[in-house]
Amino acid sequence: YALMTGLSPSVTRSSLMFSLVNTGKILNRNSSVYNTLLLAAFIQLSINPDYLFDPGFQFSYMAVFSIVYFHPVIRRLFPELNPLANKIIDLTVVSVSAQILTFPLAIYYFNQFPLFFLFSNFILIPLVTVLMMMFLSSCLLIGFPLIYKFFIGIMVQITQFMNSSMYLIDDLPFAVIKDLYINDFQLFLLLIVILLFIHFREYKRFKTFLALQVSAALFLLLGFFCKFSAANKDELIVYNCGNIPCIGLHLRNNNYILTGTLSSEDSTSVYYATENYRISKFRKAPIILKIDSLYQNLNNDVYQCVLPDSINFLWKTKHFNFLLFNNYESLKRLHPKLNFHADLAIITDRKVRTIQAPDSVFSVSKWVLSSAVPWYVNLDSSWYENHTDVFDVRSSKAYVYRECE
Repeated sequence: YALMTGLSPSVTRSSLMFSLVNTGKILNRNSSVYNTLLLAAFIQLSINPDYLFDPGFQFSYMAVFSIVYFHPVIRRLFPELNPLANKIIDLTVVSVSAQILTFPLAIYYFNQFPLFFLFSNFILIPLVTVLMMMFLSSCLLIGFPLIYKFFIGIMVQITQFMNSSMYLIDDLPFAVIKDLYINDFQLFLLLIVILLFIHFREYKRFKTFLALQVSAALFLLLGFFCKFSAANKDELIVYNCGNIPCIGLHLRNNNYILTGTLSSEDSTSVYYATENYRISKFRKAPIILKIDSLYQNLNNDVYQCVLPDSINFLWKTKHFNFLLFNNYESLKRLHPKLNFHADLAIITDRKVRTIQAPDSVFSVSKWVLSSAVPWYVNLDSSWYENHTDVFDVRSSKAYVYRECE
């Protein structure tokens, strides 16, 4: 099964542990589940040390360790009832136990935490168990086409029901807490707090309790500091978003994303390109605007006006202004008509073929090529001969401009 599914770190972990436990049973040796877990991790990391930084590897081992330790602790809080009630209690306890050590990773990687994970697990775990049993059975029935197709049909229906249920739960109000953020050090502190709690529960040492309190206080103070200092300056970011122009105006009071089109496909790409940065800077959800549409004044902190060629635009904020060239070829016609200074000029022209440097009378402090410019279009040598300051987003992640820079 592990080979058929591509030997992902989580599946490999499960297969290794299963093999180690059964090898121990064959040899009549009882082993600690913690030793088995660590040995499986040692084998995987010996083969590929990069697994240590793989989210699947981290989630898998953290979840198993969390279940192994916290499940008996939490289960003792509930009485033994009838078999059905015990099954429901066990499933609930396993779900909660798995979240204790994995929720910091969920916040760190995905900036959200699902509140209805219990509902999801009540559906997923039984159905996945049935699917696994039917899959193994169908492998033995390939020589019997009618029965085999019957099994496959049922498996398809179960999978569709499972997926539909997950979408339904995801659409429920308050199903997910979003816009959560912790940095690397906060993740480390949060995991240390949980591990110190485990150590204190086992050994009841005052030093451990003191270290736990200090770590928790540092985590909270760091969170307050990050939130206080993150959004203290206006900034403009030219994101690398493939062939879609994507410019973020992250201001103190508002947040805008300028993009080429407002189609659902482009909006999805823009979301993935910008959302992590927005959340890490504790910005508001953005207002998405189309680059070549005229909006005039936006909430008294952004102003847009069309240039004399009726194609390109000037955008102004309280602390900087910038030009957007949707058609770079029209630049020559603009020279006699432009008599102001721009902090930035951003080229977003998807159809540009050559990019020659403007002459020295054009007053721009910094030029930026957005990722919308075709990859095969290179800068003319005149850019470097004139010592023009230019930044090419296509060969980097993004360009960031902050006020007073």
